[in-house]
Amino acid sequence: MVTRRTAGLPLICLVCGDVARGINFDVMTCMPCKVFFRRHILKSDIQLQCQFNNNCQITQYTRSICSACRLNKCFAFGMNPQLIRHWSYNPLQLKHQRLLEINNNNESQLPQVC
Repeated sequence: MVTRRTAGLPLICLVCGDVARGINFDVMTCMPCKVFFRRHILKSDIQLQCQFNNNCQITQYTRSICSACRLNKCFAFGMNPQLIRHWSYNPLQLKHQRLLEINNNNESQLPQVC
């Protein structure tokens, strides 16, 4: 089967039409749309409102004008917020946390000297 990738054609972000980097949160997106979606989901206390009748065209050139319409378009194409890894999944942080726990365990097992 010939796909866009095997044919050498660029993959297209479904949200803004820019060159896509891969499937992110279940949708083919570019890196800016991936980061935008993740950032806005993790800051879920922010209420976005469109100032232009919820009818903004989202392209690679206009994607930063209306965050509300951009986020709505992300959801319309099926971006899944449950696929976002939160900071606790950062491998470097997990490694650092494990090392701290091991160090604390080792210190607690040492005999106390009076």
